[in-house]
Amino acid sequence: GVSERSFLITTTATGLVTASIRTATTTFTTPSTSSSALILTAGLYHLVQTYDGVTQRLYVNGKELSMVATTGDIQNTAASLHVGSRVGSANSFFGRMSLYRMWSTAATAQEVQDLYYLGKTFATPVVEFLFSDGSGASLDNTGSYGVDGTISGATWTTEAPFKSRAAASARSSVT
Repeated sequence: GVSERSFLITTTATGLVTASIRTATTTFTTPSTSSSALILTAGLYHLVQTYDGVTQRLYVNGKELSMVATTGDIQNTAASLHVGSRVGSANSFFGRMSLYRMWSTAATAQEVQDLYYLGKTFATPVVEFLFSDGSGASLDNTGSYGVDGTISGATWTTEAPFKSRAAASARSSVT
């Protein structure tokens, strides 16, 4: 349901990437009309969504593509984190994922660029899934929160172009 989607990055039917934040009363979605927001099937992308309590921003490959004024607290902070799927949806991520991070503060534009271009993180993530286990159904969280993930519907591969790191591949969900 809608209340389970506290925040979401997804693509439209035409391949444009959008981001949504769910607050107590409203879902705010960033507009993505730029051709730079087009996600091609054979590409490698760095996607970042930030929310500082006032503005939601969407970055693709270090560049801010869209923003929308957003107010209110994010809903369901105690709910399970789903990476690659939505609660109650048959739609799941289809592709390869090598890294997922979440911080308790919003990154600035410069911090997003440093993360993309230099691999330099600005703070210790709360959640960090490196997808480096290579096998099994669990995923180590190296972030400060320390709760590991469970992988369902995914396979491991070493074919991903991510610093020789294994990656979850195919239709996958991490909770």
